[in-house]
Amino acid sequence: MFVRMSTTLCHRTTVFRRASTPCFQRNRCSWTIVPRSVGSGSNTSNVDGSKPRKIPPVKRITRDDVTIQFARSSGAGGQNVNKVNTKVDMRLNLTVDWLDEEVADAVRRMQKKRINKDGELVIMSQRTRSQLGNIEDALEKVQEILDDAHRTTLPIEEDPEKKKQIEKQLKKGNEARLKKKQLKGDKKKERRSGKNIKDW
Repeated sequence: MFVRMSTTLCHRTTVFRRASTPCFQRNRCSWTIVPRSVGSGSNTSNVDGSKPRKIPPVKRITRDDVTIQFARSSGAGGQNVNKVNTKVDMRLNLTVDWLDEEVADAVRRMQKKRINKDGELVIMSQRTRSQLGNIEDALEKVQEILDDAHRTTLPIEEDPEKKKQIEKQLKKGNEARLKKKQLKGDKKKERRSGKNIKDW
């Protein structure tokens, strides 16, 4: 199903968009495929025809890449609950040199509630009874967030078979629209000719 995104009445042009597919633009007489906006993370090429910049994968995060603080845990711990500082407060500065700016922007969009006023990604963990276990758990969470953000910046490869099916659907829809328009025009002609006969 197509979803109407924007309409320009003065030029009688309507743009429709469907997830993971190219955009389509309908003019007065035909449908044409038009490129999607640049920077959406799903283009196979830029508007000028050049290939988009390839963003390198995010490296494996270690303790040296983050800031760690400890607090008393309210989670599992038996006799150590509220006595030992096993809760981990981990923070990652999103402006570090090794993190691509587009990936950092994706993290800010996807994890708004975990970004503090200093622009840091904040992750808490009190899953285990030990500091080491919670550090590893927090590092895995940070890694997963960064990897997910990186995936959103990758271009979506175009499927030739799917493109062919879409073009076929557009052609069929355009033919049906023209046929309907022709029938409507014929009806108008019939009404006009009948009116002229009555006038005589």
